[in-house]
Amino acid sequence: MGWLWLEEITDADARTWSLERYALTARRLGQFVFGAQANLKNAKKSDVDKVLFESYLDGLRDSGCRVDPQRVRFGYTASATLRVGLFQLYLMSEQLNLTEPATGLNVDFPPAPDCFEVVMAAEAFELLEAIG
Repeated sequence: MGWLWLEEITDADARTWSLERYALTARRLGQFVFGAQANLKNAKKSDVDKVLFESYLDGLRDSGCRVDPQRVRFGYTASATLRVGLFQLYLMSEQLNLTEPATGLNVDFPPAPDCFEVVMAAEAFELLEAIG
């Protein structure tokens, strides 16, 4: 996973912050939140999201980065949707490659609860309208 540790901050990250490229600024945060939510089983997902996002913003502010938190939130949610969604599609593809094709099945799937990438996509869409 792309963890954003202090020693991994590159000149490209610094340029990203200075140019306020919001989607790139928070590009690694989605993977971190997704992993934290998956590993902190007893924590409420929205609390994990809130604490990590606020801490991320605090880190940006501490480093001298002055950006609109709503735009950073958009970058985070849009990037998380893409990265985690594509990862899930990759996993499904690999699983399909490992199993025999099913024929003649009529399966009724119950509606699934909102997964991480769907929640992020819905929020990114709302934020796009707000920051438009």
